[in-house]
Amino acid sequence: MICKQCGTNLPEESLFCYKCGCKIEEVEEKENLEKIEIKKEKIEEVQTSKKNKITLNKNLFVAFIIAIIVIIFALTFSIFRPSRQVLSAIDSNNYEKAKSIFVERIERNTSDVEKVKAKIIEEIENTKQSYLENNISYDDAIAKFEGISKLGILFFETSEGKKYVLSLKNSREAFLRAEEYLNSGNTIESIKEYKKVIDTDSNHANALSQIETLLPKYKGSVLKQIEELVASEDYKTIIKILDEATNILPDDEELKSKKSVYSKLLSEQVALQKEQEIAKLRDSQELIVQSVNIEGPGFLNSNDAYVVVKNTSDKVVKKYTVGILTFDNEGYPVTPSYEDNNVSYGNCEANIQPNAIYGNNSYWNIFGDQIYKIKACVKEVEYHDGATWINEYFNYWYENEKSEY
Repeated sequence: MICKQCGTNLPEESLFCYKCGCKIEEVEEKENLEKIEIKKEKIEEVQTSKKNKITLNKNLFVAFIIAIIVIIFALTFSIFRPSRQVLSAIDSNNYEKAKSIFVERIERNTSDVEKVKAKIIEEIENTKQSYLENNISYDDAIAKFEGISKLGILFFETSEGKKYVLSLKNSREAFLRAEEYLNSGNTIESIKEYKKVIDTDSNHANALSQIETLLPKYKGSVLKQIEELVASEDYKTIIKILDEATNILPDDEELKSKKSVYSKLLSEQVALQKEQEIAKLRDSQELIVQSVNIEGPGFLNSNDAYVVVKNTSDKVVKKYTVGILTFDNEGYPVTPSYEDNNVSYGNCEANIQPNAIYGNNSYWNIFGDQIYKIKACVKEVEYHDGATWINEYFNYWYENEKSEY
């Protein structure tokens, strides 16, 4: 036995410690009481801990239930919120439903409107990208944009989306046509179509490569055609070819220079041809003015205008109309000035036989005190057989006289 007070070894039957004098039973009783207290405290701690755990579990459970309720409420609110319903309708391509919800429940809610706009812009961009990647057809892309436009917002963005897919569609079709023209040997048309391929088209790089290859061959062909046409002086065809060539090769100085040279030659050629045509019409007149004269002024400033004509046809003239221009002593037109109505017209009924001359003894009265000179040309003729002749030279004659002033 050991003394609990001082730790001395004692006989088993000892009632007191011979060293410290402590009573052995009191120490054991005290020790037992202490043990009991310790056990009691431990029991209380365990019970308290259990209570705390139960309370904590209850709190956690309640919090969990509340969280579930909040989540369910949030999901329910989100699902049935008008903006979400519109977005869902757009996703399912039900634009009539989307429009109905938007007009009835969203249109005046700025926050929801912005969400819908953001979704529409996303749809527009996705549609453009899908068409670019050949994931949808052109008709499907346009149908998508048409559906979006039914909502009545973002018209510009929707319109731009349509333009994008249309330009890409046209570009792809141009590339296919270019390939067909190239395979058939039509270099000019193939280059024109390759030039229509836009940079967003996946065919763009290939189109540029083909153009780079074809242009030198095309230019060589143009120069060869021009060389062949020069011999026949077919400047009109040459200019037509060069117009097309400079449109395809706008920066080619050699082609521009040739166009300038042959344009001048064409102008000279046209002027000469017009001059020859006028001369032919002049010489082929059926009733020609041979001479004119003016006498006066007389009473009331009346002038006698003599116009002598010759019938070069094989028919008998019944009547004719002459156009007369009047000039002063310095050669300037007398009023009326050169306008559409400045020509004075004289009508005459006379039987003029083939190759006969008429007018030496007849005249028209023209009033004016400054008229010193006249010019005249026959405008039209009616023959006894009912035939008529309209002088095609008359307008050239008038324009030529007018251009001198």
